[in-house]
Amino acid sequence: MRLNNRLASASVSVSQVQDVYNNIEKSLMVSLKRTEMSCLQVISLLCN
Repeated sequence: MRLNNRLASASVSVSQVQDVYNNIEKSLMVSLKRTEMSCLQVISLLCN
């Protein structure tokens, strides 16, 4: 019984870590897209 509880707890912990990682990854991708768009805008302004 204790082993099952520990396994269940470990499983929840791994799931939480994966959720945090996925959220960080999404945030970084959004930031990267914004930076990319900003760079394109600057290049566009410089070229015109």
